Amino acid sequence: MDGCNQNIRTLVSQCKHELEDRNYSLIRRNLLSDHWEEFARWMQAQNYEELTWEIGQTYCIEKLGSDILPGVKKQDRLPSRRKDAHVIPARRRV
Repeated sequence: MDGCNQNIRTLVSQCKHELEDRNYSLIRRNLLSDHWEEFARWMQAQNYEELTWEIGQTYCIEKLGSDILPGVKKQDRLPSRRKDAHVIPARRRV
């Protein structure tokens, strides 16, 4: 988060719009959105309103057991912004 505080509901909404803009499938969008909503509910239960780096770390440690995801190799990481994100793929004829 680079020191910036973010309202979690605003952030979740922006992320959902970004997935739609990038043409993610409905199934993938729902899967990711469900996880974000779970995180937002956890924040609400903790009385957190603004997301900070420290809150993100606390959640990862509490829910995932670590704030580092082992086994994710550099070639498996997705870039933060695809160059062709604005391009709508052509439909294939069946």
